[in-house]
Amino acid sequence: MARSSVATLTLQDVVDILDKVQSLKFMDRAVWEAIGEQLTIIHKKRYEQEIDPDGNAWTPLNEKYQAKKKEKANYQKILQYSGRLFDTLHAQASDYGVKFGSNSVYAATQHYGRDGIPARQIIGINEADKKIIAEEVIEAYVNWLSAQ
Repeated sequence: MARSSVATLTLQDVVDILDKVQSLKFMDRAVWEAIGEQLTIIHKKRYEQEIDPDGNAWTPLNEKYQAKKKEKANYQKILQYSGRLFDTLHAQASDYGVKFGSNSVYAATQHYGRDGIPARQIIGINEADKKIIAEEVIEAYVNWLSAQ
């Protein structure tokens, strides 16, 4: 006769498990900084490719502005003439998370559009970015576990 094994999980068991998970300290400032670095890499790549988080090309420059830029420096890249916009993007990590963005009005104008300036989404994450972030978290967790 085969023996069966039955496990009973009570509400208290679930509370105990959640308490243990919440007490894990592997998500420290270093992990958030690593995520911030990944966000910077992700956004720099998209910025150079002139695409939004979904891979769509930014709205091209209007012909009048494009001609003006060509006269000045023969530089046709969108939002990259001075490098000023990308330089305002930054990650700020703490012990509890990371913020990524810009405090520049110019960045907000370009991101959301305004007064005839088309919106060109410069900040955001997609599913592939979430996977990269998850890999950072998993790596931190594995490192944390191996140090215990």
